[in-house]
Amino acid sequence: MKAIVLQENLIKGLNTVNRIIGKNLMLPILNNVLIKCENSRITLTATNLEIAIITSIGANIEKPGELTVPARLLTEFVMSNSDKNITLESDGNNLKCLSEKYQAIINGLPVATMELKNKLTRQNVADAVEQYKKHRDPRELVFQFKRGIAHFAVDDQQIEFCTKLEGMSSWFLRLRAKTLFYTVAIAVLLKALGMILLHQQEIARNVNEGCRSVRRSKSAI
Repeated sequence: MKAIVLQENLIKGLNTVNRIIGKNLMLPILNNVLIKCENSRITLTATNLEIAIITSIGANIEKPGELTVPARLLTEFVMSNSDKNITLESDGNNLKCLSEKYQAIINGLPVATMELKNKLTRQNVADAVEQYKKHRDPRELVFQFKRGIAHFAVDDQQIEFCTKLEGMSSWFLRLRAKTLFYTVAIAVLLKALGMILLHQQEIARNVNEGCRSVRRSKSAI
């Protein structure tokens, strides 16, 4: 990923998504912003698991790609930079921020992909899973095993995810939103972002064990 963007435009975009980004100690990844570069645009996305803000700004895209980095660190670099243009370039899982006088390297994370559905579009999580299996090419860079940590199919009632796309053989684990199972599973997934990828069955077993452990703790209380 490599893009050149006006400093003032990048500030406006970051200020927009920063409205819902806070100091989340339990789920640090929620303090990150997703940067996606394609089609002469930089798209910035942030979420607090309740709502998401997506905004895009014009840019010179030399190489498409995406990466997620701590929003505060990127914002501080851009705000304190007086140069007109800023270059954003991925280097593995890190983001290189370059301008005429300054440069910085921000540690990032590989990207998780997501298909979001809701009642307004008359689609649900089953449609999202079908899109992954039938219409998403696993050979595309973003879906490669070493880049995409997890692939989420989401609607307003359910979440399903898999860790490796294999066409119609892709295996999705179903979770239910707003339940203990969902909360523990998200914690396990976010922890996995900084670790070696686990096999789908290993993730499922970890989630189940976590749920049983939490239930036993509540019973003891």
